[in-house]
Amino acid sequence: MKLAYFSPLPPQKSGISDYSEVLIPFLAKYCDIDLWVDGINPSTTLLKKFKIIDYSRNRSIRTKLTTYDVIVYNMGNNPFYHAGMYDIFLEYPGIVILHDYVLYFLITGYYLDMKKDVVGYIHEFCYNYGYNSVESVKKILRSTIPPLQYQSPENYPLVKRLITEAKGIIVHSASTRNLILNQGCLSSKVIQINQVNYNNELEISERERIEIKEKYCIRPSEILITSFGYIASTKRNLQIIEVIEGILATTPIPVKYLMVGEGNCVDGLLSENIKKTGYVSIREFEKLILCSDIVINMRYPSMGETSATLLRGMTAGKPCIVSNIAWFSELPDDTVVKITTDSLNEKEELKNALLLLLNNRAKMIEYGRNARSFTLRFHDPDTIAKNMINFFTNCYEIKDNFSKDYIDLHDNRMNELGLKKDTSSFIRDYRKNQCERIKDIEIITPNTRYPEKKLVKRLTDIFFYQSKEKNV
Repeated sequence: MKLAYFSPLPPQKSGISDYSEVLIPFLAKYCDIDLWVDGINPSTTLLKKFKIIDYSRNRSIRTKLTTYDVIVYNMGNNPFYHAGMYDIFLEYPGIVILHDYVLYFLITGYYLDMKKDVVGYIHEFCYNYGYNSVESVKKILRSTIPPLQYQSPENYPLVKRLITEAKGIIVHSASTRNLILNQGCLSSKVIQINQVNYNNELEISERERIEIKEKYCIRPSEILITSFGYIASTKRNLQIIEVIEGILATTPIPVKYLMVGEGNCVDGLLSENIKKTGYVSIREFEKLILCSDIVINMRYPSMGETSATLLRGMTAGKPCIVSNIAWFSELPDDTVVKITTDSLNEKEELKNALLLLLNNRAKMIEYGRNARSFTLRFHDPDTIAKNMINFFTNCYEIKDNFSKDYIDLHDNRMNELGLKKDTSSFIRDYRKNQCERIKDIEIITPNTRYPEKKLVKRLTDIFFYQSKEKNV
């Protein structure tokens, strides 16, 4: 199987880059992969052994996609990383690994920034939500807030065209799969395949642990609570800070809260006990996970995403606190502590969860052990790669309706010819040698249009009798 793989890759600052860096070597065990990139050279030695095709420098290069058996697009909500590949997807649809259900920012950036096509953007809204949505999109366009800073993207996922055009869709959660099925997508076209786990053999020396804590002024006696990823209102950093400050004010428990990532929405609340790192290298990021005592990964609203940083924390055996929403709610109750998204009770539940862990070392260890065991078992990248290969094969065979009907309707004849039902060799030979006969038939009888089943029977007769003549 020859596979064209589209994705952000290191050094691009994207969780999907990290995902692909882990997944690609495992996929490569089962197929030949070319990496299609948007103006970058992968920075990791592991990925440099693959053929790199930069589609941003030569538009005509995309015609090479017709030579691949499978095209895979890793699609997320960031237009900076995904608008280019989305443009190619519209011309050459393939399998989509959908990392975010809400694609408002991707579609908005694609039409307004990349294509400079306001009319197309309005049409896309209508395609998704009907002509009654014209006033809604006009309101977004006329607002003093730029469309790419719209505060409620979850109201407009803008995902219908991708769902319609994709040959198959891979999602990481049952909740996202249900959202897609509710759009009328065939169940055979969308599958849940888990996210990969990360760095399950990661270690840190005691010296490194001391050095990294000293860098951020964390004393050995203090309990380090961390959050990882971009700091934003949806990550509930403000609510976490308010709860931790309340714990510090009412208990003698020595805690520090460190936000590992960029973003300035809570900068006014930083203090000796509330800190942020800004951007850090992946190695320092990993060290900080290993140095953490408790990891908090909350969010509301959900964009239908999973969290690579949470999986890193769980794989590292850390007790984690999450919001009880979407994919996070699907994690087993004994692997993470879940917090309501109800604004009236969110902070109270977070406080109780933190105090439960802070006052019970055995409970912290139990959650961490269960979390690691779960991710190693159910998020194994080799198993995930195998599941993907099976799905790729099924999707492309499902699309081959003539081959499928040919086998189903004429199994006995196939047995006479020595071709067994559902074998990939027959599918391959049929595609190669017989599908072009459709064109021949239309040339011979240009005014005749065969219904599909009649055309399949006609092709059967041609193939059967010619094969007999050649003693196949």
